[in-house]
Amino acid sequence: MSNKIIKRIYVRGILTLLSPLLLGSGEDENSDIDLLRDWEGRSFIPGSALAGVLRHYLGEILHSKDIDIVEEVFGRKPQKDQDSTQSLIYFYDAEIKNQPQIQIRDGVEIDNLTKTAKEKGKYDYEVLEARNTFEFRTELIIREKHNASLKKIENLLYLMLDALKNEKIRIGGKTRRGFGKVKLEDIKLLILDMNEPEDRNKWIDFNWDFEGNSDIGVLNHNELGIKDIPVTTIKVKFSLPYSLIIKHYSAAPEVEDMEHLFSASKPVIPGTSWTGALRHAMENIGREIGKEKEIKDLIEKLFGYVDEESKKAKASRIYIEESIIKNEVSVSYTRNKVDRFTGGVVEGALFEERPVFNNGDTEVHLNIHIKEGEDAEIGLLLLAMRDLWYGIQTIGGDANIGRGILEGKELIVNKTKINLENREDKKYLKALAEYLGS
Repeated sequence: MSNKIIKRIYVRGILTLLSPLLLGSGEDENSDIDLLRDWEGRSFIPGSALAGVLRHYLGEILHSKDIDIVEEVFGRKPQKDQDSTQSLIYFYDAEIKNQPQIQIRDGVEIDNLTKTAKEKGKYDYEVLEARNTFEFRTELIIREKHNASLKKIENLLYLMLDALKNEKIRIGGKTRRGFGKVKLEDIKLLILDMNEPEDRNKWIDFNWDFEGNSDIGVLNHNELGIKDIPVTTIKVKFSLPYSLIIKHYSAAPEVEDMEHLFSASKPVIPGTSWTGALRHAMENIGREIGKEKEIKDLIEKLFGYVDEESKKAKASRIYIEESIIKNEVSVSYTRNKVDRFTGGVVEGALFEERPVFNNGDTEVHLNIHIKEGEDAEIGLLLLAMRDLWYGIQTIGGDANIGRGILEGKELIVNKTKINLENREDKKYLKALAEYLGS
């Protein structure tokens, strides 16, 4: 078959950030991890990042018999018995459409035993805040030699666009901790049949400011087999009885020395903070019941790990979303730093902070997704959740003065409401006990 081009499909749309985006550049001019920027200093999402995450997504959801079509579309590296092939699909860099909303967030490595910051464990990083928007553009070129697999190629494009449209794709770093969630909106699809003179003329005069002539539903989308990957969803609703602060520091003299973390003008609890609190509760459970090694193994199966010595790593299977604190009130006030040993005031250590407080009906919603979760793993997570539920495990800073205490109100596992006080989680706790051999 010839290399003659028989069809061109152009797609454009608006890619909106639903959560913060971390795309590191390797530079550290503004923070320890600066955002990727173009030569004009504007943030963007490289086409290679879009191609990489979408190719990975397709590799996860398709049955092995259909993986060849992924290589046909994205290109194949040279193998012993095969030549390399060119990609049929081109992802353009996604240029930011608005004035970039950038935030510097703080990170700190915590000692799980003492619950204090490790020495030199402080770092910061830039993120693009939620609601930033980008121009999404992709082009698919189909040649005569691909005619036999045309329907599958279209199906692959449909799956990618459907995933972006329905919030299934995450881009950048810390995606399993709530970052990089995107949604493709205002999708316009232009399909050109290069055998038709009219469409060839459209291509000659082509520019990206087109209105489109099709909907993604016209693409073939019943040709490929999709895996049924079970995902356990856990939703928890908390109230905030007192106050809470996820510390965000500012160098501006006109504002407080530290305030609660806001994202897109809303107070949030990041997925990293939830992760730290839940892991700490799990490790405490392991120590209390004398099963530290077994609990550590379960934690690593859930949250992943990196072993620098053996050069082994395992990705996290648990996704923890960033939570918005609703109906809160933030209040600024001045405090003195107290010496923990003498109990006296530290000289010159006056500072201002702005935590969030209960406003009568303040709520926090926690959403967790576990890919292929086992009952024992869910049991450990629910056992740790009890510590948050009853205020035993705090979240955020200043726990020593009563901050970060939550009160559980509702817990749902896979659409089934579970009453922890009536021990309706015993199915999962029994599985955990069996796993631990007790």
